Amino acid sequence: MNTLSLINPDIWKEKDGILLEKNAIDTVKSLTNNIVIAGPGAGKTELLAQKACYLLETGSCSAPQKILAISFKKDSAENLTNRVEKRCEKELSRRFESMTYDTFAKRILDQFRLGLDEKYRPSKNYKVLLKNSDLAEIADKYIPICYPDYPSWRLIIRRNDELSNLLCNKILASQSSDYQDNIQELLSSAMWNILLKKVENDESALTFPMISKLSDYLLKENRYIRKALRLTYSHVFLDEFQDTTDIQYSLLKTSFLGSKAILTAVGDEKQRIMVWARALKGVFNDFKKDFLAEEKELFLNHRSSPKLVTIQNIISKSLEQDSIEMKPSDKWEELDGTCEIWAFQNSEEEAACLAGEVVKWIKEESIEPRDICIIVKQQEDIYGEAFKRILAEQGIQAREEKEYQELLSEDIVQFILNMIILTATNKAPESRKVVVDFLFYINGFDESTKYELLYNLEDELGIFIVDFKKRLTNCLINTIDLSSIECIISLIIDFTNKRKIKKSFPQYSRGNCLNEVIQNLIKKITITLQLRKDWKLCIDDIYGEFSIPMMTIHKSKGLEYDTVIFVGLEDAAFWNFNNNSEEDKRAFFVALSRAKKRVIFTASKMRKILNKRRNIEEQEQSVQGITILYKILKEAGVPIIRPVVQKLI
Repeated sequence: MNTLSLINPDIWKEKDGILLEKNAIDTVKSLTNNIVIAGPGAGKTELLAQKACYLLETGSCSAPQKILAISFKKDSAENLTNRVEKRCEKELSRRFESMTYDTFAKRILDQFRLGLDEKYRPSKNYKVLLKNSDLAEIADKYIPICYPDYPSWRLIIRRNDELSNLLCNKILASQSSDYQDNIQELLSSAMWNILLKKVENDESALTFPMISKLSDYLLKENRYIRKALRLTYSHVFLDEFQDTTDIQYSLLKTSFLGSKAILTAVGDEKQRIMVWARALKGVFNDFKKDFLAEEKELFLNHRSSPKLVTIQNIISKSLEQDSIEMKPSDKWEELDGTCEIWAFQNSEEEAACLAGEVVKWIKEESIEPRDICIIVKQQEDIYGEAFKRILAEQGIQAREEKEYQELLSEDIVQFILNMIILTATNKAPESRKVVVDFLFYINGFDESTKYELLYNLEDELGIFIVDFKKRLTNCLINTIDLSSIECIISLIIDFTNKRKIKKSFPQYSRGNCLNEVIQNLIKKITITLQLRKDWKLCIDDIYGEFSIPMMTIHKSKGLEYDTVIFVGLEDAAFWNFNNNSEEDKRAFFVALSRAKKRVIFTASKMRKILNKRRNIEEQEQSVQGITILYKILKEAGVPIIRPVVQKLI
C-alpha cells in the first residue's frame, strides 16, 4: 500500500465488521500513552489488533517505523499477530512485530552483545536455561569446583526456585569476595560468574531473567543502542500488563521512558495471579505515573452470559471495591447462563455424575468436547483421574492439557505438524504460511532476499511434498509404529536441515533438547495415528479437537470455553488460602471467567489427594478454610445442589 492508499483517520472504521465500545475506539485513535483496564471477555486483544490496523492504514505509524507488541505468553503474541495479518494488507502487517518479553530481551542481547563490558558478555552461542532443574544441575556441578570454600551452600539454598531467584536481583558478575558479608549475594555472584564464563566448553548459559537484566544494562550503558531501538518503534503495545514482572518493567522503562514512542497497555488487576513469578504489584499505577498515561476502562464483556457476568461483578467488588461493573453483550437473553455448586459424597460419585452430564451436553446440546473444560487449582492428573477414566468408557476422550500445551508451543513441532497437514490435505493455506515462514526464517530470508532464491525454495518444497505425500500414504497402508513415524519425521528434518534449525532457534542448540522434543512428538503421533488411521484426524486430535481439556487455573488463563467445570472447591485445593487469600481469590475469578455459558463448581466429602508423604490416599475434605469463596457465591445467588447420580447407559 503506497501513501496514496492511506485512509483518512476521520473516516477509518473497525475491520471485519467489529464494533468497539466508545472507550475502545478512543484508545485506538489516541495519540497519547494509555493504560486500558479491561476485565475478562472485554476484547483486549481485539482492541490492540484494531489499533495496529488503524496506525498502519492511516499512516500514523509511517514506514520505516514499526509497532512493537509485547505479550506475556507466546501463544498470546501469535494470536495478536494472526489477527493483524488477517485484517491488514501484508505490506503493512510486516511492520507489526509481536513477541514475548523474553523474545524482546533476547533479541536485544543477541544483536548488541558485543556492546557489553567483557565481564558481563556471554558467549555468542550461549544456552538458554528453561527449567530451574537445568540451573540447579549446573550449580551442583560447578560451585564445588569453582568455589570450594562454599561446601554448605545447599544448606542455605535448598530449593531450585530459590536458586533461580538469586539471579534476579542484580547483576553481580564480579569477584565474589566482595560480598563476604552477604551469603545470598556471594552465591548470586558465584552463579553469575559460572553461567557467564565457566559452563561446558566456555559457552555461557543464561536464564531469561538474566537475559532481560543484561539487555536492560546494555541499553542503560549505551545511548546509541537505546536510540536505535527507539527509532525503530513508534508505538508499543503491552498485553496482559498485570503479569509484568519487576525485571520486565525495568527493561520497558529503560527502552522507552522519555522516548517519542506511544505506549498502550491493557490488562486487569483482578487477573494478576502470577505474583509467584515476580509479577509486579501496583504496576498499573507505576505505568500511569512513569509514562503519564491516561486510564481508560472497558465495560462490555463479550464472552460471558448475563448470569455469569453478574457473578463476576460481585467477585470483582470483593477484590477491588471500586471495580467497574461489566455488562454482557446484547447477543444474550437476559436470563442466560448457569452457575451452580454440586456437592458429592466422594470423587467416584462426582466423576460419574459429571461424565453423565458431559455425555448429555455433547449429545443433546451439540457441544464439542473441546468447548468443555475441566479446571482444577492443582494436580489435574489426580483430581481428574476418575472423570477421565469414566468418560473413556463412554468413548469420550479427556486429557491433561499441560504436556500438549508445552509441546505445541515448540516452533519445530508447529512446523512438523503443519508440514503434515499441508501434504495430507489438498487445501491448507494457513499451514502453508507456517511452513513457508519457517523455511524462510531458518534460511535467513527477508524482504531484501532475491526473488530467485525465494522461488527456488518454493520449488524445492513442492518437489518434497510430492514424494512426502506418497510416504504418508504408505505409512497408513503398512504398520504404524514408532519406527515408521520416526522415518516420516526424519524426512522433514533432513529436508529442513537440523543444523539450520539449531542455529536459528538457540533453545534447540543445547544438549539433546531438539531430539527430546521430536521424540516426544513422535510418540504422540504414533499413538494418535494408530487410533485415527488418518493423518488429518491425527493432527486435529493432537491439537485437541476431539478432547475435553483438563488443566490448572494458571494454564487456563487467556482461554475460553462454553462450559467450565471447576473440580475441587475445597480446602485441600486452596491449601495456602490463609496466607495467600488475595491471589487465590484472583485465581478463583480467572477460573470463573473462562466460561461463556455455564460454570459448575464441585465439592466432594471424600477425595483422593496427595498426602504429606506424597502418596495418593482418600481423605475427608473440608471447606472451612475457603468459607469466604462460598460466601461470595451465595451472595451471587449460586445454589448448592446435591445431584442424583444416574447410571450411564
